[in-house]
Amino acid sequence: MSAFESLKNLEYKQLQHDDRYHKDIWVLSTQGKVRHMAAHIGKYSSQVLSAVRNGQDEERIKIK
Repeated sequence: MSAFESLKNLEYKQLQHDDRYHKDIWVLSTQGKVRHMAAHIGKYSSQVLSAVRNGQDEERIKIK
């Protein structure tokens, strides 16, 4: 999967999550939505980096 496809997949999953758990996100301005998504991406990046640093295998990283 290309980086572009991975990012589009993440974006889609994030939108599904926001629709299900954060109805308030849909009323935010575009800037507010981007800020919200950036916070999530930062959280996920931190989890992946932590998994890599702690020697967790690739399959476990994909599950998170």
